[in-house]
Amino acid sequence: MYLSIIELLIVFSSSYLITNFITPKVINVGNNLGFFDIPNDRKRHSKPIVRLGGVAIAISFFFVLLLYEIYKNQINAFSYNEYYSLILGTLIIFILGLIDDIFSLSPWPRLAVQFILSILMWLGGIRIENLNLNLFSENNFSLELSNTLSLVITALWLAGFTNSLNWIDGVDGLAGGISAICLIGNIFISYSSGNFLILIISTILLGTLLGFLRFNRKPAKILMGDGGSYFLGYALASISIMNYSFKNTYSFFIPILFFLIPLIDMIFVIFKRLSNAQSPFKADRAHIHHRLIESGFSDTETTNFLFLISSFALTLGISIFLNSINILIISFPIFSFLYFIQRNKNLFNN
Repeated sequence: MYLSIIELLIVFSSSYLITNFITPKVINVGNNLGFFDIPNDRKRHSKPIVRLGGVAIAISFFFVLLLYEIYKNQINAFSYNEYYSLILGTLIIFILGLIDDIFSLSPWPRLAVQFILSILMWLGGIRIENLNLNLFSENNFSLELSNTLSLVITALWLAGFTNSLNWIDGVDGLAGGISAICLIGNIFISYSSGNFLILIISTILLGTLLGFLRFNRKPAKILMGDGGSYFLGYALASISIMNYSFKNTYSFFIPILFFLIPLIDMIFVIFKRLSNAQSPFKADRAHIHHRLIESGFSDTETTNFLFLISSFALTLGISIFLNSINILIISFPIFSFLYFIQRNKNLFNN
């Protein structure tokens, strides 16, 4: 199967436009039914905002994917188990998040469902079976995992990925923007390695996400909610595994770099809470976006700064994939200059 650039652009544009059409309808439904995210001392918005963005994202994604499958009738040529494990897993995790958006579930039952679902995904073929730890080297340093260790690491990756994105969704557009950067990395790798299943899924998801971000960036008209962040996190985690496992030819550090900010934020927050003898799920203002804002960054400066860091990590990951440090050397001064402009924009406005 071959995917032309024109075909990818059509799929991308379709998902973008359909999301643009659906999202206002979801906003109206949320307003009529009263499904709002209520402001508190941890949140940045000052008025209730509809939190059903996950509905718009999921409907658009599944609709375009279904249309593509009907039109091409070739997706089944790929691994049947992996493909439908991904579809079923993201659907279930979306429903879990949507129920939480409406009824506010306790975190422990949510975590239990996530791990049970991760086990089912592993049984369906979405699994991490080895750890390639190479960086800028052609030496083959790879650890083969036993079934037990493979299951544990896969479950931790899927659940951790999902929750890390959910936790960083604290500033308008932040979680969506970081997810888009991660998707760009996966699109590059899947295109380069000929993994056309992940290429088409990632392209559809990127178009859907960018269409949604029109309404989610500051000032947000709708929030993605737990339904959206769970869906995106689980989809990205599964896509990363399927990309990584396709030929097992690149470093496991690459998917970590693509999603660096949420993973670091989650690890830091968990250790901080546990060191204070608190529940790892205790709501607080310890997340990286809270700390940047409290240090004097505005909401927009916070998202732009974290997007820059994520983009640089993406560039590092691509450099490792291509086994070329030249890309990193060239990009470093560019990112440094962009950061300088971001922090000193008043100099350019006067």
